[in-house]
Amino acid sequence: MTAGKALATCREVLAFVEAHPDLPARADKRWAVRRRMVRAHAALEHWDEAMRLCEALRTERPDTLEVEEDLAACYIAAGRFDDAQRHLAGMLGRTVEGSEPWWRVKLASMTCGLRSGHYEETLGAIRALAVLYPSMGGPALKPEFQKIRKACEAKVPR
Repeated sequence: MTAGKALATCREVLAFVEAHPDLPARADKRWAVRRRMVRAHAALEHWDEAMRLCEALRTERPDTLEVEEDLAACYIAAGRFDDAQRHLAGMLGRTVEGSEPWWRVKLASMTCGLRSGHYEETLGAIRALAVLYPSMGGPALKPEFQKIRKACEAKVPR
């Protein structure tokens, strides 16, 4: 199914859910459909609409990390790396240090630092992270951090 068709289907389902307040788990259904709408808007590169929906979902359920990750992904895809990095920094305080979500947020933050041209800051952050956590998130993530480190080192004058 294309993103446009998925978005149209989501709108129909959301209208049905809204029209039937007696549906069991109505809030959960509405939530799930709106999350799908975020992904469909993102696939269509409707960044502003996807971000607006994410903000609305955050208001409804402020403790949901997945929506925060969706919003950060929208910022990144829209090329708003500084906004994404600020958002990701806020997410770090809500995740358990060293957990899988924390490592995902760290990697996304470092990627944004590289893509926004903050080479020295990103390099310093990765070096500090490597001292504190030599495993760098494990075998799947360590090569990604190393790529970012090497790219930053190539841009920072010695």
